[in-house]
Amino acid sequence: MRVLCLAFGTYRTRAVRVYTDRLLERGARVHLVVTDPADWAEAELDPAVRVHGLAPLLARHRAAAQWLPARFADRAYRRAEPLLLWRAARRRVLGAVDFDALDLLLLGDAHAAPLAWEVRRRRPDLPIAVHVPAAAATPADRRPQGELRA
Repeated sequence: MRVLCLAFGTYRTRAVRVYTDRLLERGARVHLVVTDPADWAEAELDPAVRVHGLAPLLARHRAAAQWLPARFADRAYRRAEPLLLWRAARRRVLGAVDFDALDLLLLGDAHAAPLAWEVRRRRPDLPIAVHVPAAAATPADRRPQGELRA
């Protein structure tokens, strides 16, 4: 199983770590796309998770906004950030990842939605999840609907 996980914010690092650990335990190969890998150093990700950082590409976009007055630059960047993340990821990751081989796209946070939409256009059959789905669980983890555990 090959999984692409997108996490552009740092507010869900623990959840992303738990999900990637679960997927690795099940034999998945996980690629994680983040804004800046340095922000994820404390998340203690498994070394088997391949991390792709977008910080160098985003720095160029932010530098291009320096010609705007300060009060407009921050506001403009906040509004344009999802588009910039998508463009940076498209250049760095979408060309490097074989989308035909992916089995799951995992969204680590809401900032990943624009890129997920682009991936969905390329692979309409690719499952997209915001957590590790039940389909990735082992048979012992599954139970019929309506059955409750005491």
